Amino acid sequence: MRLFALSHQSNHRIARVVSWSCAILLAFLSLLPNELEIRTGAPDELEHFFAYFFAAVLFSISYPQKRFFVAGTLVAIAGLLEALQVFSPGRSVRLLDVWFSATGAIFGVVVASLIARCNVRPLRSKQ
Repeated sequence: MRLFALSHQSNHRIARVVSWSCAILLAFLSLLPNELEIRTGAPDELEHFFAYFFAAVLFSISYPQKRFFVAGTLVAIAGLLEALQVFSPGRSVRLLDVWFSATGAIFGVVVASLIARCNVRPLRSKQ
């Protein structure tokens, strides 16, 4: 007996909450003033790539039928957030950052799609 088993609907709801929380965190961290910026110590490009990669994986799990939309939306958000940094003290706009963010988003959707494809089991006919 599984006491803590969650229904498929509950898992889906949790995935969406985590995805949107990640998107809010991306926006918040992207628009912080330079002196409050939180860094991992990794190169900027890797931070951008992996932030959008994991966001794309999360959104692809949350919205499995809309993966192309997820990729396009995250690419657009990457460009928008980078452009808005012009209004954040000490921050600057770098097209290279947009490119790495967009690449991370696309790779994240591709990886999530491949994982989903591997997890689908064909229906077997009853004999």
